Amino acid sequence: RPTTWETPSTPWARVHIDFAGPFHGQTFLIIVDAYSKWLEVTIMNSTTTEATIKALQKIFSTHGIPDIIVSDNGPQFTAKDFEEFLADLGIRHALSAPAHPATNGQAEIMVKLTKATLKKMGPGDWQEKINKFLLTQHVTPLTTTHRSPAELLMGRKLRTILDRVHPNYSAETPADSSAKSQGECGLHM
Repeated sequence: RPTTWETPSTPWARVHIDFAGPFHGQTFLIIVDAYSKWLEVTIMNSTTTEATIKALQKIFSTHGIPDIIVSDNGPQFTAKDFEEFLADLGIRHALSAPAHPATNGQAEIMVKLTKATLKKMGPGDWQEKINKFLLTQHVTPLTTTHRSPAELLMGRKLRTILDRVHPNYSAETPADSSAKSQGECGLHM
């Protein structure tokens, strides 16, 4: 019987991972936080266990270590080295049922979304395309919570170019920022 997942109560407690591709000659590692729906997309030159571990180490250096990783039964995810990597970090590994890939639905939906989005972007620098796509994904409010993945994961909105052109935008000058921080710290010069 396939597992159905409840939404975790905290960010980065459970992440879903999968590979997308090859797509226009590129393969991508997709990671999605089940709480915030924060998406990470990494261009992969290889999908070996070693390359997958290195990509996850980089992501964990930014976001920390999740409690649970959900993946399909791909060879890189079922390899002994991968299981040892997760065990060393105290991460529980949940495998989606082979006959029910929808149990890893969080990642599967994001794989489809990522493929469709990258396909629409046309030719060009893949990393640049991914960066633009991720910024849009990170700042777009979710229909369920009306908050963006960034707000749910980091507790703040990310600034974008739209903040610079919005009529209500008021940039703080370095002098204002300095005076404000000194005032908050009780420093008077």
